[in-house]
Amino acid sequence: MKNFLLILIFLTCAVGSAYSQADYFLLPENFFPQKGDNLNLHLLSGNSFSKGQEQQYDAKTITKALLLDGGKPDDLSAAFKQGNLPALTSKLSGTGMALFAVVNQQTADIDRKPFINYLTDNGLDKTAEGLKQFQQSFKQKTTNVMKSLVAIEKNSGGVQEKPLKEDFELILKQNPYKGNYGDDITAVLLFKGQPIKGEKVTLLIRSPKGTEFSQLLATDETGAVFLKLSREGTYMLQSIHIEPAKDQTLDFEAWQTSFTFAFSSTNTMPNSYKEFGMGNLH
Repeated sequence: MKNFLLILIFLTCAVGSAYSQADYFLLPENFFPQKGDNLNLHLLSGNSFSKGQEQQYDAKTITKALLLDGGKPDDLSAAFKQGNLPALTSKLSGTGMALFAVVNQQTADIDRKPFINYLTDNGLDKTAEGLKQFQQSFKQKTTNVMKSLVAIEKNSGGVQEKPLKEDFELILKQNPYKGNYGDDITAVLLFKGQPIKGEKVTLLIRSPKGTEFSQLLATDETGAVFLKLSREGTYMLQSIHIEPAKDQTLDFEAWQTSFTFAFSSTNTMPNSYKEFGMGNLH
């Protein structure tokens, strides 16, 4: 079966993000907070803002939680409490660009039917047909690396382009909070510390009125994708990479990464979920 999985993964990665337990992302209530604010950070699962489901903090799955502002990383693990909604409230003591980073890891069984449906929806009918003769479910380990960039009073600093040395992560070569309409932002996708080519990256933009726009991008030879700051709102980049597992107790190993930030020509955004069109989250 492992040989078949190698073929399956190769074909699946060619069309974009593959089926996984969940995509995760971080969403702060304010991307432009002030020094001294207590900032609520929400952990959501889903592949869009509108379908995001808020998740409680779970100490069994969260392996890392950091706040980076250019100095020594601040370990936020102690600030998380089991079952918290929102997942984290952090008091902001500095100014400039700050990056929240959370890593979680979980292993779960994936039912064969929805996985086959996913393949069929992406035009991989022959692969889906070949999979039907195998087991009823697959065991997958998924590592999620989530980042969210905020500007505390100032837009100085370049923390967004520094890798966390995680297995799968996105970095931004430019600071979007210094951007103007039409400016280009380069994002680089890293796997095992190296740029990875030919990977699909989904760009999502949600306007302050709640309208969502999506675009499917692909990394070039340097692992880069390019996006324009074409609309004010909240931006999210997401990608997933799946390989046959080396661990004999698993079928797949997956890595998912997300990066959220805001773009505003006036460096202001709605401060509450209700203003942002997401008041149903709490």
